[in-house]
Amino acid sequence: MKFEEVVAGWLQSGQIAHKRDVSIGFESGEGNFLGPKVIYRPDLGRELNAVLAFVLDHVVWTEDSVTRDQAEHWGLPVFQNGAWRGDCDDFMAAFRLILKKLGWDEKILRRAVCFAPIGGKLRPDSEYEFNHAVLCVNFDKGLVFLDNRFSEAKPLSVLFREGYQNFSVLSAKDGQWHGIKSL
Repeated sequence: MKFEEVVAGWLQSGQIAHKRDVSIGFESGEGNFLGPKVIYRPDLGRELNAVLAFVLDHVVWTEDSVTRDQAEHWGLPVFQNGAWRGDCDDFMAAFRLILKKLGWDEKILRRAVCFAPIGGKLRPDSEYEFNHAVLCVNFDKGLVFLDNRFSEAKPLSVLFREGYQNFSVLSAKDGQWHGIKSL
């Protein structure tokens, strides 16, 4: 079974709206490396959190060296030892896949990387920072991130307060990584 099939089953269950128009209030992103923005609505925030909860409930954080026998591999979670497994970039890919299937325009769903404090549920035995992948959603009120380390989508300002730093977002315009300090 592929992760896409698990997602399709969830979407068909009717627990979340499927294929609705998220482009209402869409703003052009001409000239902006982040691309277009979508006007924030509370229902969109709830949908982000529902997707985040689904992925967190179905995927166990596991390093690529265990799941793929590689130091790093960006892809969807893989089924191994009775569970869906993946690291931060696999969570990010899962968030993105589901939101696209729900009708979100991929132009507002940006891949992002940053340095994140290690502590917490990932590696409580270390104080060091590491490269971390998150999904960035470009709203008119600012960037919001889906991160496997949080149970709710968070704005950029909260991630900065949590000790995240050195954000880079993959551009919708030129396909290059661009650093962001604050917006």
